[in-house]
Formats: sequence, structure tokens, C-alpha cells
Amino acid sequence: GGDGTNGLELARRHPGLRVTVFDQEIVVRLATARIDDPDLRRRVAFQAGDMFADPLPQGADAILYLHIFEIWSLERNIELLRKCHAALAPGGACLVYNICSDDEGTGSLTAGLVSPYFLTLASGEGMAYSPADMEHAVRAAGFSRVERHDDLGLSHALVIGRK
Repeated sequence: GGDGTNGLELARRHPGLRVTVFDQEIVVRLATARIDDPDLRRRVAFQAGDMFADPLPQGADAILYLHIFEIWSLERNIELLRKCHAALAPGGACLVYNICSDDEGTGSLTAGLVSPYFLTLASGEGMAYSPADMEHAVRAAGFSRVERHDDLGLSHALVIGRK
């Protein structure tokens, strides 16, 4: 979602790729206005919706769940990841990429500094979770094949769940 930066860049780099950016209506309007390339206009679609209330676009090969996990509680993330699982085509992948703590919950300094923001200002329920928490949520959402990549720099991790 967001302003489409990730989706647009992926579409630019991969000419055969079709992308759907899903976000709130006002965000979708702003993101749509950013595209002036006719080829990108054909391959990048925008769908307005509320990720909690509305169904996600169906049949995707992949869903990018980037910098969403740290905003919400583990329970809410599992709920959203179940929606991702349901929306994916068979064999599809959900890529969960976020800032994170270590598995013990004692570091990094970055995780300690951003967690109060997510807990108090962003949503009142989030924090920088550990890669183990991310992996648990992906599995709890129904993904059977899960791979985890820790230490991606800047206190980030990637967990990929395949349907």
C-alpha cells in the first residue's frame, strides 16, 4: 500500500510484473496521481479498501506485508496474515519484512527506541517484535512452508510464508 513506491519500483525493474496497491481511498488517490508512465499505468492497479474490514485483492502470487507487523498486536497480525493467506493463489507467498528485536527481546537499541512509538502513538498495540514472533504469526495464519532471514541490517528481518 502506501504511496505505491515499492510497487512502482518493482514494476519498473520487472517489465512482466503486474502490481496491485491496496490502501485507504485517500492514499490510493494520491498514489494514482504519481504515475505518468503509460506502461506503469497499465501494470500497476490501485484498489481502495480497509485491510481490516474489506477483502484483500484475490489471486496474487505474492503479498508484501512490509512495515505493517510492528504497528499491530500479534493477534491482529495473525488476523491480517490469515486474510493474506486466503487472498493468495495456491503456492503464493507472503513476505513479512519489519524492524525487529532479537529473539530474546533484549535488543537492538533501534528496536528499543521504536517500540514506544508503535505502542503509544501509532496504534497503541504494536512494538518491534522478534523474528521468532514474526515466524510464529506466519505459521499461525496457516502458512505451512516458512523461511526466516534474520540480520538483514538496520535491525530488520524477513519471514516468508508460502501457501
